[in-house]
Amino acid sequence: MNQTNGNLSVITSKLAELQDRPPDTTILTEMLNSSELVTGKRPNGLIGGIDSSDNLLLNIPDHPGAAIAGYSFSLVISDAEGQLHFVQERMAEKGSQEYSEPLEIALVYSNPLPDEQRILHIADYQLRNLINTPSVKSPYDLDEIPPEFKVRFVAARHRETTERRAVRTSLFHSELEFRLLLKDGRHSSQNVSTRYSDDIGRRAVEQNVRYVGVVKQGTLLWSILYPYHKALFGVRKSAYWTLISPSIILQAYTSNQADSKTIRLGAQENQSLGGIGGAWILYGNGPRNFYVLEFNVYDLAEFHPLVESGEPLEHYNKRVHGWQKTYVTNMGNDEFIGTQMLVSDEDIEYLINPTVGEIHYLANTSFISPGYPIVLADAHNRCKITGDRKDRLNAELITELQKQGYHPVDFETWSEDPHKIFER
Repeated sequence: MNQTNGNLSVITSKLAELQDRPPDTTILTEMLNSSELVTGKRPNGLIGGIDSSDNLLLNIPDHPGAAIAGYSFSLVISDAEGQLHFVQERMAEKGSQEYSEPLEIALVYSNPLPDEQRILHIADYQLRNLINTPSVKSPYDLDEIPPEFKVRFVAARHRETTERRAVRTSLFHSELEFRLLLKDGRHSSQNVSTRYSDDIGRRAVEQNVRYVGVVKQGTLLWSILYPYHKALFGVRKSAYWTLISPSIILQAYTSNQADSKTIRLGAQENQSLGGIGGAWILYGNGPRNFYVLEFNVYDLAEFHPLVESGEPLEHYNKRVHGWQKTYVTNMGNDEFIGTQMLVSDEDIEYLINPTVGEIHYLANTSFISPGYPIVLADAHNRCKITGDRKDRLNAELITELQKQGYHPVDFETWSEDPHKIFER
């Protein structure tokens, strides 16, 4: 066996171990006991779905560190069968054109020189106060060489802030009413103010809209939750939902709010304001197909009155439950706290069961998106920055750059993989 085949053998054997890793018996029993079968329930009225995307569009080798990135979002409102009633793909209407790509463009220079890096970080730090983004470490005391200022990160920030603004705006749509809003991914965001996220959760309740995050399986979620889903689906033999064990939440994400991925119920920053996730549900509708559904904490029976009273969630939990933290954490001796622990029978009967039933109906409405809610599939397809879309945008960008004096030969290698220089 040569060295390469030996390495491949080790890699594949390790992946096979992950695939066959058994679930913890105690946790599985806990989740199995709380699991329920799902029956599809046609939603009454319209449903909203929102998704967003960002991507690097054009590298500019002639100017080291410079690049053009694009971001997009799509808000779709349709009926239960996927018939469109409203689509929004921009936060602000642009001038009417015969053809206009519904994609926002951001141009940011990521210059590797330390002085320019420091200026960019200072400007970004000051800008964050204006666009409802969390505070970050002050750039005024950065190390001698500041961290790289990447255009893709900026595009991601624009995407997330625009998406959250669209969510809030949709709640006050004057012509179309909907009672269920599905968002691709978590309610919270590392790039959006925790208070803004909290405000969206409260406004959704005021407008009588159930706001649910649909989290597709990422690497950590897949590797940790898949053994449990596999076992649960094997026992139930059909679509099911169950409360996610708090020990799994801590096992999957023990990082703090500063890290880029987290499923904390609430947030470490200001205890609760970052997540507004009140209940995390594992929903499986196929042998290998499952999602995490994040319910708005203010939809839970115990916390619903806080919307009218205005009392902060963390203040309430400290006053009533004596908790210093609102997100899920282990207080010792396997005693967990967090809003996940306060899901009541009333929540299950009147919120979770009906909503999961509606999501299951939407996931089985069309062969176009088997196992995935059709309204989110539509939003995803509309906002996705595909290769063809990038090519069209690059052609338009190059045309505009030529008007600024660039010669066509300047663009010959701009879209190429830099490694191709070694192939010539």
